[in-house]
Amino acid sequence: YAPSAGAPAMFLSAPVFEGEERIGVIAVQVPTDVMKRILSSAEILGETGEVYLVDQSGKALTSSRHEGGFAALDQLPQLEYIDAALRDESNFYPSVTGPTGEALVVMTDSVIIPGGEHWGLVFEKARAEAMHIVHNAAVVKIAETALAAVMLALFSWLAARSLVKRINGLSTEIGELAGENYDRPIPGQASKDEIGFISRTLTHLQERLRDGAE
Repeated sequence: YAPSAGAPAMFLSAPVFEGEERIGVIAVQVPTDVMKRILSSAEILGETGEVYLVDQSGKALTSSRHEGGFAALDQLPQLEYIDAALRDESNFYPSVTGPTGEALVVMTDSVIIPGGEHWGLVFEKARAEAMHIVHNAAVVKIAETALAAVMLALFSWLAARSLVKRINGLSTEIGELAGENYDRPIPGQASKDEIGFISRTLTHLQERLRDGAE
């Protein structure tokens, strides 16, 4: 996106009508680093862990947290677990070969975003590190792969739902403004990240639109 110095960007938009006449569009830019930060903000990632989103064309929607890793909008390699995520499959792979030949523990899932499109969600971690965590856990009579599956599934579910819930929230509020509902309180303003900033900006826009309507 040229106005953002060529950086990848995501937008939410909705048409604005006056009666039956479309008079404009409300558009909000959501920085992709917000998605990366939400998905990468957990201790369970450790040194090698990675959580990322991928679209139906096989392109990464969030950049790698590791130096030299993939960037947002890079074409990802065609791997079994990425294909599974894009097929909306919730799978656990206790040992699978990654793009550089390393052994990984992988969890796949998918999320639905505003507009109905499905994104694949992938959680991967070096098997050696994942098994080290399992071996040091104070859990008795639980198979290592079962414990790893629970840990990975829980984190993936929480991170993905948190991200999609916040994006869906913005989409809902934009739709309400487009529908001339100017009295609805916009949530999320207390958040200190970029999505909180967008929520506060939408509130200012809401006030201006309400003043104009009066």
